[in-house]
Amino acid sequence: MKTFTDMAADIQRLKKDIVKAANQATEDTAKGAVQTARYFSGGMFSSAALAGMGHPYRTGQGPSNWFKGQAAIPYGDPGIINKQSGTFQADWIYTNLKLSSGIVIRVVKNTAPYAQYLQTGTRRMIARPIDKHIKDYIDRSLPLFLAKRIDPVIRAFCSG
Repeated sequence: MKTFTDMAADIQRLKKDIVKAANQATEDTAKGAVQTARYFSGGMFSSAALAGMGHPYRTGQGPSNWFKGQAAIPYGDPGIINKQSGTFQADWIYTNLKLSSGIVIRVVKNTAPYAQYLQTGTRRMIARPIDKHIKDYIDRSLPLFLAKRIDPVIRAFCSG
């Protein structure tokens, strides 16, 4: 029969194993989020094509103005960023912040110098909310990755 000290040590190992599994799940999710961001940063319209459409991302555009003859936003989604030089698409990364508890926080971001302007818009360009697509991916995927990584840890603990 195990002593309380042995059980406490088992629980500490379980905690450590769960944190490790959760960190693996957040890394899996962050990698997928970067792939998702790169996918939605690869729209096919060139600057010339967008100019030919009447600059559909300029301020004052949108569904309320389409009936006035202004250009519709390609794909119907301003969060899809059209690939020009490829810099924005290539500059998606995730960074890690390790807390003293051992938990690692992952942050997905774009390091292109103009990324902020796409996100927030400018006085001449509407906001391009690509983060909506990334958040949707994370909301769908993180619970699945957590279950995939943590379930075996719990099962091993319960059977051991």
